[in-house]
Amino acid sequence: MTENAVGTVGARAPGALGRIKWAFAERRNEVMMTGLRWAIALEWMNSAWGKMNNPRFVSGFAATNANFAKNTQFGWYKDFLTGTVIPNSSTWAYLTMYGEMLVGVSLLLGLLTNVGLVGSLFFNMNFYLAAGYSGGSTAGVNLMMLSMGGALLFSRGATWFTLDRWLAEHPMRGLASKHPRLTRVFIGRKVVV
Repeated sequence: MTENAVGTVGARAPGALGRIKWAFAERRNEVMMTGLRWAIALEWMNSAWGKMNNPRFVSGFAATNANFAKNTQFGWYKDFLTGTVIPNSSTWAYLTMYGEMLVGVSLLLGLLTNVGLVGSLFFNMNFYLAAGYSGGSTAGVNLMMLSMGGALLFSRGATWFTLDRWLAEHPMRGLASKHPRLTRVFIGRKVVV
């Protein structure tokens, strides 16, 4: 079994485990992960902006989802679309439009980064289930964004240049001492008190 150096302190971990720890914990990956987070944020904001500027988005949401329900390969998702989304289409249209913008702003600023990443994963999974049948590019883009969001969610480097980090290091020390687990879930970092 070979060993690889992990990090800058000279810790060693065997084989593939060492490479995984290196990829997700190394300081020099922070810039790359921040860039990836910003790219995903801009994609969500662009998508939301396009929906907000389309006057037919809300009125056509029911018809679009009816088409998705007719063609989706997942029976349970078809039931969800026909039973929940289509009867309340205007509510779901606004939730989609503003939810995408909130996810994008969250990831761009790094404010509640983990919550934004979970929202991103949720949207991509729904878009894949609804429209993944329509072609390789639609399925591929959603699966690619799912995998990038998952990598960011489990990477400490995604919180390098964020408001979360600033909050964790400054004003949230009092909250972190009272509720450390809750703070770690929302901020994604352990706060030193």
